[in-house]
This record gives sequence, structure tokens and C-alpha cells, in this order.
Amino acid sequence: MESEQRSLYLAVSSVAKLRDMLSRLISKHGIDHNMSRYGDIMLQGKKADSSLLELKYLSYLDLSRNDFQGSKIPAFFGSMKHLQHLNLSSTNFVGVVPHQLGNLSSLRALDLSLGGSLIVDDLMWVTNLLLLEHLDMSFVDLSPTKDLIKVLNMLPSLIELRLSQSGLDNTHLLRACIDNSTLFTNVEYLDLSRNSFDGEYPCFLHNMTSLRFLDLSYNQFNFSDPHFLRVNNLAHLDLASNSLHHRAIGFPEFLG
Repeated sequence: MESEQRSLYLAVSSVAKLRDMLSRLISKHGIDHNMSRYGDIMLQGKKADSSLLELKYLSYLDLSRNDFQGSKIPAFFGSMKHLQHLNLSSTNFVGVVPHQLGNLSSLRALDLSLGGSLIVDDLMWVTNLLLLEHLDMSFVDLSPTKDLIKVLNMLPSLIELRLSQSGLDNTHLLRACIDNSTLFTNVEYLDLSRNSFDGEYPCFLHNMTSLRFLDLSYNQFNFSDPHFLRVNNLAHLDLASNSLHHRAIGFPEFLG
């Protein structure tokens, strides 16, 4: 009974703090808030305020589809140690993604997709997110990263990976098949669409025995043998707008 009362107290306290915090944000930063006829709320402000740190027990933070007008993702997000879910999709944040996000060791879902102009200069901070299950960096510039495969191989809980239009090419996969027999074995959802991959299929696809969704569309793959796709659980396959051979060896048999 005592624990239930404490939980209720924390919940009520958090709601009160959130109400007060939003009130201060609106008055302090001149935030505009508009309700559209479709019921969506769009907040506009120059930056995220550190008042969020007052929500000490916050585990779920979704700021998606709010306009932060080209400001940077605040480093203090990395101090919100209880966060399990962080969604910054379509927020118009720009600049380098702060490495402090790697301090969120409880994080299970991270969505940075469709930002204003986000760039990741070094991905090693992600290796601290051992509980991470869902990672979406679609439309985030990952081209400067050098350790993509090494990092992804250190995320044992990963089941969903979205890296659409992330500035990737074959150089980011150079070590994908060297001592990486377990790479992506638990991943069920993989989106590598709209990048600059070419040539044969990524060799690590052989390992992906749990794969259910695969999107390789809008690349320049020209593989002729589709037998690597014989994955028992595969339910969705998108190979649109590649350079597949029109008489690809094995495709008639594969499709038949």
C-alpha cells in the first residue's frame, strides 16, 4: 500500500511539474503552440529547455513533429538516465548529434529520423546503449562514421534498424563479413533504402535468420543470385529502383 501511494505521489508530482515547466517554457522562450484542425499540436521554440531535467523519473520522451527552429540537440538529454524511449523525429534539430546520448544506458528506442540537418561524426557512443532495440537514424548524415559495423555488432538487443538516406555506401560495410558471423542475427526489421550501395548484396544478410522486413530500394545493387533471400520469416521485401540483371540467374526459380 505504501509503495502504491508513493507511485501515485510521483505520478501526480510529475504531472504538476510538467504543467509548470510548459508554462515557464512558453513565457520564457515565446513558444508558439497551435492546434490544427486535425488535432495535432505543433510547438515552436528556439531550443529545448533544461527544465526537463526536473522530471527525474521520466522514462518516455517524445518531442517528434515539433519545430526547434534549427537549434542543436541539447547535451543535457544525456543526463536523463531513466529514459527508455527518446523520439526526436521531425524536430528540425541540426548539427552534430551529441555523444552524451550514449549515457542513456536504459534506452530501448531512439528515433532521430527526419531531423533538420543532423550529422553523426562518430557513432561509438551508441555502443553504451546495450538495451537498445529500436534505432532510427533515417535522413541523418552518417557518412563521416568509420565504425558503423563495429558499433552495430555491439548492440545485442537490436531488433529494428532504420538507416534510410543516411549517406551510406559500400565503404561503410567493408568489415561486415570479417569475424562477424553473428552480426544482425536478432534483427527483424532492416531499412537501408535510398543510400549509395552497389554491387552484390550485403554478405551479412546470410546471418539474418530473424529477418521479417527488408528494404534495399533506391540503391545500385546489381546482384544476380537471390538465394540469399531465402529467409524463413521474411514477409516484406523491397528491391525497387536498383540495377538488378534483367535475366538474373536464379530469379525465375526463386519467384516460382
